[in-house]
Amino acid sequence: MKIGKYKVTLNYGILKGFLDVLGLLMAIVLTDLTRSYIGLNVFPDRALLTVYPDGVPLLRWLPGLILPAVGYIYTVLSVVYIFKSKKQPKRFSVDENNAQQYYDHLMYANSILRVLVLLAVWDYSYIIQMHLMYADISWFSIQVIGDIIVGTVTVLYIRSRIKTFAPLIAEKENE
Repeated sequence: MKIGKYKVTLNYGILKGFLDVLGLLMAIVLTDLTRSYIGLNVFPDRALLTVYPDGVPLLRWLPGLILPAVGYIYTVLSVVYIFKSKKQPKRFSVDENNAQQYYDHLMYANSILRVLVLLAVWDYSYIIQMHLMYADISWFSIQVIGDIIVGTVTVLYIRSRIKTFAPLIAEKENE
């Protein structure tokens, strides 16, 4: 893997390993949740048959499949991003001395954001399944708002950390 023309390696620490294992476990549980959701709609139980005597309409249960698909696509793209070579950043001054550190920070942000996206998908999957049963539950989710805030803070924090060892190109030229 490379950052521009500089070779980098994948480093695993305890935190990065924990985040990646947590993301993997969340994807596995989301898969089981989606499989049960499909099974429940193909072979409805008595509660669903009480609400929908003629079977569950497609437009009622299809949103419950779209959201996990978004989660899976994001997870696959984030894993591909780990192994894909990156272009030389245009805003930061990355050289052979700090390329590895730059890459490590990008991978931490990638792992944290993957977990946050899977948490948001998990929460909205629950909301969609509750709406399938006509439960009186709000579409608003404080957890997703929290995920967005934590994701924004993570990106800003990683960006500020990168600035400490790879200053912006405009700042470097002014020195």
